[in-house]
Amino acid sequence: MLGIIEDKMLADLGLETLKSCDIPAVLFSKSGFFGNIGLPLAPFHSNSSAGFEILVPEEYADQAAETLEMTLGEKWHRKE
Repeated sequence: MLGIIEDKMLADLGLETLKSCDIPAVLFSKSGFFGNIGLPLAPFHSNSSAGFEILVPEEYADQAAETLEMTLGEKWHRKE
């Protein structure tokens, strides 16, 4: 798990950008799995926002983080 992107449109943009750079990536909706689109809903069991986890293979992590930083700036948060 590379990081969190809160907004669905930005998550899609980040995913497509990574794929266009030949970086394999997957989005996972933190509000639960609802098919390929996910749902931008806040989870009912916690106070946190829904968000989307972006996952890449470990060997692509630095390249993917750099790409997301250039594309999304502060609109995503890398997992510490």
